[in-house]
Amino acid sequence: VAIALALALLVGGAGLADAAEDLKACKAEDLASAVKATAELLEQKNMTLTYAMKDKVILALATALDPRAEFVDKARLDAIREAEKGIFWDAGIKVEFKQNWPMVEDVVKGGPASGADVKAGDRIEKIGEFSTQGATHAKVFELLRAGDKAGITLSLRAKGRSEEPRKVEIKRKKEPAGALSAAEQWPQNIAYIRLNGLFEGAGAQLIDKIQAVANAKTYGLILDLRGAGGPDLAAAADAAAFFTKPGAPLFKVEDGSGREIRAYPAREAAALDISLMVLVNGETRDAAETLAALLSRCKDVLLIGEATSGDDRIRDVVILPDGRQLRVATARVAMAGGAGYRDTGVAPAIEIPADLAAREAAAYVPEESEGFQSDLTEKEKDDKALRARIGGDAVLKRAVDILMSLKALDMRGR
Repeated sequence: VAIALALALLVGGAGLADAAEDLKACKAEDLASAVKATAELLEQKNMTLTYAMKDKVILALATALDPRAEFVDKARLDAIREAEKGIFWDAGIKVEFKQNWPMVEDVVKGGPASGADVKAGDRIEKIGEFSTQGATHAKVFELLRAGDKAGITLSLRAKGRSEEPRKVEIKRKKEPAGALSAAEQWPQNIAYIRLNGLFEGAGAQLIDKIQAVANAKTYGLILDLRGAGGPDLAAAADAAAFFTKPGAPLFKVEDGSGREIRAYPAREAAALDISLMVLVNGETRDAAETLAALLSRCKDVLLIGEATSGDDRIRDVVILPDGRQLRVATARVAMAGGAGYRDTGVAPAIEIPADLAAREAAAYVPEESEGFQSDLTEKEKDDKALRARIGGDAVLKRAVDILMSLKALDMRGR
């Protein structure tokens, strides 16, 4: 509060010094009540401040402790609520990444893009006016889902063609994304799961899929949390329970005063005899980041990639006296044992910087399909298929290499 008041005094305005004393006396117990108290004092004092100046004072207080605090209108709040439920604009295309570009892997039958001039193998060079060269997975999916209108324009270049890209208009539909964007069984007894996010009510999909992988006697599992978010902390605890002693404390949610709101112990779950590689980056956030933090402490689990977003805050909307809404942190995730991940993020055991991954993706040249000849052994065919699936993804390649090495040595994870 003192820091925020100092910032408020710097932006100016008559009477703020007197208001500082009143605010200190109100004994606000957490950030949300402090913000609300500040807004009420500004109204009570009837200070000679413009609305813009009052906004600066309130936002100075909020952002001093929560850099992502923001005023929200109904449209913005509706978009946030839909995102928490995993409801996004859907263009009806499946995307893969090759040589530093997003590509159309497939067009969903009957989906929004099925009636447009979109074909598998097209390179997506722009989404709207944004160039996608070198863009992260999360950024591309964010752009495909963004906006308050259904229409979206893609600039597409046909596979192997040199002419100018064509512009295609797609009328998207709002659809639930689901927890998983991929769940695949690969050669060499490796399973791959990519998480969209731990959205409300969607966590069971991840739990069921992990259990199915275990039942299939899979040697290694790659869990891709890059770009994943979602608010379902219970699902994060449930997923981590496969690798944790039942009943062990995992984390708790605390309010701004450090009071416990809810504790999350590990549920009863059969321990999995499987090596787990977890892929993370700076866009691994919210409940997915909590899951990464939990798994980073588990036996037979290895994190690979970049440090996660470093944000343990849980946000809610505070209604101000004038009826406006401020979305701001009102609670936080506190990890058992005390070591958290605010600001620093969850550090991977094996770090692969984004610039290195981008260079490897740009340099990747797919193998010729003629390699699947009759003179190859089944193992060689499997190896070739696995390399093709990995493509130019340096982080994914490292995970597969480690699993293959452990398997060759008949070992599990660390």
